[in-house]
Amino acid sequence: MSAVEKDTRGALKYITEETVSAALKNIRQGKVYNLGVVVDEESPAWGPRKNVVHIEQMHFGEGDHVQLVHDDSVQLHVGIGTHIDTLSHIGLNGEFYGGHTSEELFDKGGVKAMGTETVSNIVAPCVILDMAKYLKTDIVPAGTVFTKSDIEKAATEADVAIARGSVVLLHTGWIEHGWGANSNKELFNSGEPGIGLEASKYLADSGVVLVAADTWGVEVIPAEPGTTLPFPVHNNLLKESGVLLGEVFDTRKLVQDGVTQGTISIQIVAITGAVQSRVNPQVFT
Repeated sequence: MSAVEKDTRGALKYITEETVSAALKNIRQGKVYNLGVVVDEESPAWGPRKNVVHIEQMHFGEGDHVQLVHDDSVQLHVGIGTHIDTLSHIGLNGEFYGGHTSEELFDKGGVKAMGTETVSNIVAPCVILDMAKYLKTDIVPAGTVFTKSDIEKAATEADVAIARGSVVLLHTGWIEHGWGANSNKELFNSGEPGIGLEASKYLADSGVVLVAADTWGVEVIPAEPGTTLPFPVHNNLLKESGVLLGEVFDTRKLVQDGVTQGTISIQIVAITGAVQSRVNPQVFT
């Protein structure tokens, strides 16, 4: 079977014209929450990632009629700030989601399947689980594992249901370390709270299309004891389940206003062969 014949959509197949129509009908108040963060050269970045902006000034015209034009170029690792991971982002032992192999996918000029150009824009119902409130703290400590039971109990406390075709947003408060008044990017990058393998399987089995958090990796870092992979949740959601990941989603205003559900819109920056996309998600209530 060739790469083009293999599944490339994953859980996005649960988004249909009917589910989009239903999600849009749930917008009642007309309030909009932007979940994207502002990035610059000092923003927290994992590993070798960096963000550099270069502005060029050009002159057109003569004498008293000279127009100045500023043009920009950005050297940006896409995985800085608010972004999503596509199904071509992480594989295991040379195999990616849908049975795609590394040989079928990899090219230095861009992956040959499951790039951002194949990811449809997302409009879906979303639930916001305030895990900091659930654990009675402002910022959940790094290394805190969210289990299936934690997710179920937090959803019950918020009076929301995790349904097929929905997006789950997790608020931990960890984003304060990276984009807060007293930010510390070294601390932000050192670890994080997040879902464990059991919770990730539960969410995938529930039919969610995307799991996002206000952290840089969604999953608990360091990984749970006994795991053999550095990023087991990435492997389970992306490779095994076809569920997209959203990272550094700024959920602070949502939880401040007590929002527990809404309709989310995520517009993809479609670049052929890219494996991640910068996004500015918006939640409508």
